[in-house]
Amino acid sequence: MKKYVKRIILILTILIFILLIDTAQALVFNNSPLFRVREYYNGGDLNYRDKGLLVDTWCGTNGNKDTVIKGFSYSISDDTYDDINKGN
Repeated sequence: MKKYVKRIILILTILIFILLIDTAQALVFNNSPLFRVREYYNGGDLNYRDKGLLVDTWCGTNGNKDTVIKGFSYSISDDTYDDINKGN
């Protein structure tokens, strides 16, 4: 029985580690998470949204992509990207 419990804990630890690595790579490299569900939007400034377990990636129609932690409000706007591209 003790060996069975150790294996379950090991498997859960590995799954949590993979989830954290996936979240970290999405945030650091501004990528979509590997484990995701993609929602497409018709019209507006948003092309699609990748929903991961801990992060969301928003992709605008102009090709701008942003990855944010779930729970924070977010919206894509051209003005924000224009300011970032100009260095202001």
